[in-house]
Amino acid sequence: MKAGIELVRRDEQPVGTWAGGTTTQLALWPPGSDYGRRDFLWRVSTARVDLEESPFTPLPGFHRLLMILEGGVSLVHETEGFRRERTLRPFEQDAFEGEWSTVSRGRCVDFNLMTAPGCAGRIEALRSARKAAAFVLFAELPDIRGKQPSFAAEAFYCLEPLRVRGGEKHKFEIELEQGDFLAFREEFPWEPAEAFFERLGAGGESGVWGIRTTVVC
Repeated sequence: MKAGIELVRRDEQPVGTWAGGTTTQLALWPPGSDYGRRDFLWRVSTARVDLEESPFTPLPGFHRLLMILEGGVSLVHETEGFRRERTLRPFEQDAFEGEWSTVSRGRCVDFNLMTAPGCAGRIEALRSARKAAAFVLFAELPDIRGKQPSFAAEAFYCLEPLRVRGGEKHKFEIELEQGDFLAFREEFPWEPAEAFFERLGAGGESGVWGIRTTVVC
């Protein structure tokens, strides 16, 4: 796919289980890859942690970003000669390696980005009191040390109803519900593109209306 837009509605997202609860897959790249085989380049998911203490699934070779959406946890990471503990509240995040021994303490709903070697990514909570916001896509991408990336994705996970409209590059208009996932994908060379978001509801107490994910490989 040289360029494209993919919409994954909430009821189309596959749900599985892990040691501490359930996980919902939002995106897995490239097409045909499989989470179980660990042959993917990047994966975006949400997970529900239902146990007070849960070990994370080992993912050697993958870099992980985790953001809390609801609740709160303490993450304890351990590897040879290293131990780190961090407490996360809603919309705070932690970065760690998949080969570390990681245990979560507390119940929550979280948002996850996993990237393989040769890829880089970031996640950010989008908070605004305004009803509308404009974003420039594919403009400020993460850096991959020593490599020219060939593929980039910008994606939005909705926490409240939204209307999204494209600019000159992508002409479209879509209404999104809570839990929907909208991804924009480009192959190198790419050019910045605009997207306009309008909030359709009153908004929650946090003021966060979506999670933005950016990945390059």
